Amino acid sequence: MTDDARFATDIFGLPSGRPTHGAQERDPLEVLATEFIEGLRQGADPAIDSLMEAHPELAAEIQELFPLLTAMEGWKAYRETTSYEHRSLETLPGGKFGDFRVIREIGRGGMGVVFEAEELRTTQRVAIKVLPYLRSSSRRGLFQREASTAARLWHPHIVPVYNFGEHEGLCYYSMRLVRGVGLNWVIDRLSGHQGAIAADDVSQGFEAAAARPTSNPWADTLDEPPGKLPLVAWRIARNSWFEIARIGAQVADALEYAHVNGTIHGDIKPANLLLDAAANAWVTDFGLSRNLNESREQMTDAIAGTLRYLAPEQLSGQIDVRTDIYALGVTLFELATRTPAFEPAVLARLTDPNQRPQLRRARLVNSKIPRDLEAIIFKATAQDPNDRYSTAAHLREDLLRFLAARPVRARGAAGWLRLPF
Repeated sequence: MTDDARFATDIFGLPSGRPTHGAQERDPLEVLATEFIEGLRQGADPAIDSLMEAHPELAAEIQELFPLLTAMEGWKAYRETTSYEHRSLETLPGGKFGDFRVIREIGRGGMGVVFEAEELRTTQRVAIKVLPYLRSSSRRGLFQREASTAARLWHPHIVPVYNFGEHEGLCYYSMRLVRGVGLNWVIDRLSGHQGAIAADDVSQGFEAAAARPTSNPWADTLDEPPGKLPLVAWRIARNSWFEIARIGAQVADALEYAHVNGTIHGDIKPANLLLDAAANAWVTDFGLSRNLNESREQMTDAIAGTLRYLAPEQLSGQIDVRTDIYALGVTLFELATRTPAFEPAVLARLTDPNQRPQLRRARLVNSKIPRDLEAIIFKATAQDPNDRYSTAAHLREDLLRFLAARPVRARGAAGWLRLPF
């Protein structure tokens, strides 16, 4: 949903696509890395040695980072060609899909394609997530687990799942249709020349994401859903610290509910957090969720997620509620700074739990960030999980303290001084 190469990332959190800003404004290593990845995706075999010779000032970084990029792109291509194919809207059998009529595609991700649809029995507009034709039974199992996990969670800030089914070999589940945009889109808008978003922008962003060419015979009859509520006036600007904290508190509340009910989300990041036209946040995509009741062996059987939002201990296979807290802290950092959490020069170190750097202090990137909000982000993203908030509820409470202009508990940690904003 964003054209900004800084935030358009694949599963590894690395840039995907051509940059939209002038190369002279970007880190030279980032420019080279983006061009290198694009070459790999176009079937070229860029010579790393030649790049090192052409850019001797970056030779050490190229030697360390680019083999990792090659390996990651190779693994991604293998995963896409052997596990499943993303099918377009035309692959669905006409406009009718089981008990639904398909309106249009509105998104796609690592575990399926999402469509806006109308439930024929009730005429209610819903979203249906469809798993493309699979050769892998393990993917089908993961999809079913995602559906069953989300269906158990009913919270004002978690996208509710209504039912799960299968139609003509395609697994699917239906859920609430949230007419919103990902926080990655929000970050992109705030970092661009607009500098602010409002309810109309969110609605237009949702429609723009869904407005892709389709041969769906129902597309010509698309109309407004019945009972659509009028938009509520609100505005989030670049330095809307209270709005950022409010969004964070809503997500933290949803995570606390999930954790108490035995579920770790496992893939919190801006793209998996929606903002609707009423300025409410929604947690979605439980495809990488883990059950807190699983044994340690089950919990550490694989490392999955988007690299820059993974907590350091996840790289060693250690997962608990504090990994979700870390990921939310990184997301708040990017909302507040409008900058990717880690600079290109340190990307290679993100894969090593012993070298993974501490997230920068937010005010070093944006000095206008209030010190208390910076302290909350810094505590949530501590390297040592024991130094983070122990529960999402504690993170939510500190964000609410900030919203109420009360001293936050994070400022009481060692190393923080009581200074005016």
